[in-house]
Amino acid sequence: MELLGCLGAIIVVVAASILNGWVLSVMWGWFVVTAFNAPPLSVPAAIGVGMVVSFLTAKRQTESKKGGWEDLTGELLFAVFYPLAALALGYIVYLFI
Repeated sequence: MELLGCLGAIIVVVAASILNGWVLSVMWGWFVVTAFNAPPLSVPAAIGVGMVVSFLTAKRQTESKKGGWEDLTGELLFAVFYPLAALALGYIVYLFI
């Protein structure tokens, strides 16, 4: 059962990285390319930038978690809905440009 948890965690990390990279590349095109005439950012480059920013801003969690499938489900929901919520809010701001 622990092997499935580890495999699930790896899948969540990979999927979240790809989703975050895609959202960052879209928002980069909306705001940075438009405002600063910068070159567009590809999804792989955006994944790398996102990883650097995560590394620089990471904070250790000290609260205890439930563990197991409940924790994995919560992390998956956060990994999916947080970037999509940021993209939706960014799109609303983009409409005013």
